[in-house]
Amino acid sequence: MFRKILVAVDGSTFAEHAVEYAAMLAKKFGSELVLIHAILNPMYTYEGIVLSPPLEQLEKAGQEVLNRNVALAEKIGVQAKTRLVVGHPADEISKVANEEDFDLLVVGSRGLSSVKAFLLGSVSEKLSRLAKCPVLIVKPGWKVSE
Repeated sequence: MFRKILVAVDGSTFAEHAVEYAAMLAKKFGSELVLIHAILNPMYTYEGIVLSPPLEQLEKAGQEVLNRNVALAEKIGVQAKTRLVVGHPADEISKVANEEDFDLLVVGSRGLSSVKAFLLGSVSEKLSRLAKCPVLIVKPGWKVSE
């Protein structure tokens, strides 16, 4: 049913729940599991000078997030590949999901209130609109059970 599953991770516990859920699906269906982390390079200005953390530092932190989540998938018995992309998370993750023909995109929900979600939007909501494949949003409080 699911040949390829893509899971967006951001270092949050919500994303960890999504990895656990996706790993169980991958194990059940014999799917390829790919974890993706998007680096959003923040830029700040101070008296006309643009300040930004070095990309290498952001890539290192992103790879650490991916490694922690690979370990979660391995605990469930699934090997996971990783992808690190740079740009707006919703745009970059949906681009990978669409261009590489993933069958399912799994993301965690931050559990924003309806007012905050309306004002800020959320990556999971944007992904549900941009991705061509089905998007599974794992809600907070979900527990792994086989």
